[in-house]
Amino acid sequence: MKRILFSLLAIPVALCAQTTINGGRIIKGIWDASGSIRSLPNRTGTRSPVGRDSCTTPGETYFQSDATPGQNLWVCTGSGTPGAWSQISAGTGAAPVSSTVPFNATPVFTVTGPIQEFTLTLTGNVTSSTLSGAIANGIVIFDVCQDATGNRTFVWPAGFSAAPAISSVAGSCTTQAFIWTGSTANPIAPANNTPYLVSSVPELAAPATPPGAGLASLWADSIRHTFTAAENNSANAHIMPRTAGSNDQLASTDLADSASLARMNASNTFTAGTQDFRAAAHTLPAVTGVTAARPTTCTIGEMYFGTDATAGQNWFYCTAANTWTQQVNTGNITNVFGRTGAVTAQSGDYTAAQVTNAVATNASNVDTAGTQDFRAAAHTLPAVTGLTSARPSTCTVGEMYFA
Repeated sequence: MKRILFSLLAIPVALCAQTTINGGRIIKGIWDASGSIRSLPNRTGTRSPVGRDSCTTPGETYFQSDATPGQNLWVCTGSGTPGAWSQISAGTGAAPVSSTVPFNATPVFTVTGPIQEFTLTLTGNVTSSTLSGAIANGIVIFDVCQDATGNRTFVWPAGFSAAPAISSVAGSCTTQAFIWTGSTANPIAPANNTPYLVSSVPELAAPATPPGAGLASLWADSIRHTFTAAENNSANAHIMPRTAGSNDQLASTDLADSASLARMNASNTFTAGTQDFRAAAHTLPAVTGVTAARPTTCTIGEMYFGTDATAGQNWFYCTAANTWTQQVNTGNITNVFGRTGAVTAQSGDYTAAQVTNAVATNASNVDTAGTQDFRAAAHTLPAVTGLTSARPSTCTVGEMYFA
């Protein structure tokens, strides 16, 4: 009987002491596997454990058999349930994982490594997209390209609110790298559009304070829609606008001497100098409109041109505060004998009575001086003629009558 019992106790030795542990075990002593032929200390499986397997204790490990060589090991680095998986890469740094995503109106970008690059060629419009499997602090790179048609639209995944608009030029590609925080994609650098080498950056509000000594802030301003720089020694922004557009031009208020700058859409008061418009093709110095539309208020010296007033009486001057006075030109001659323009005297313009010292043929004339010389006349008829009985009933001394 003793011989049989001894033989049964020796069986584990003959089987190389192989033991299968079912259930949890906590080892508080030293576990020395240095003499083992093989050691397999990690749970093994395919695909990333992120979002699929939870880890409850920091230090737990997982070996991903289908990961990029050198990036197979995942370690539970976060506490709580579930914890956070972090992928361990080789000491030389993880190699980027590149994948080409077939076009789809709703593509899914599945991350399989800590540095993941996606290439997508747009042959139509993307209406929505999804990012899957991204790990916190992982790098995600997008290459979104237009086909030969161009003008395709692309909608970024959720969390990519800071992503730039992609280039719409046919054959161009927009490349943008992001760091994924776990919920938000933050651009690492300005986007690059090839082959045109035009960078795209998200628009931001101006910094609240100037940068530190020796530094300068540089940003795409979300208010002015301009590329803006601020030096450390001044809170004033230096604007560098494009040369075309509706709301991205250099504002007059941005100039150092803006207080002395005349503006077309604001009041201007000239305090010195001569304003010389002699070489101008046209000058329109006053507000114009119908008489009834004159401003209700005015400043002394202000002018208004009434387009419906009588010609020559169009001007209204502000002669007192808020008082318009029409300039009616009452002292001017509007015509001569009914004629305007250059007037030349004509027969019948005047009567003899209107001409000083003129002789009238139909009125009495008294010569008070001078010599009346008729010697060169063809005929002289110096007296009234008629019948004797028709002589005037009255006469003046020296008067003559020819009967």
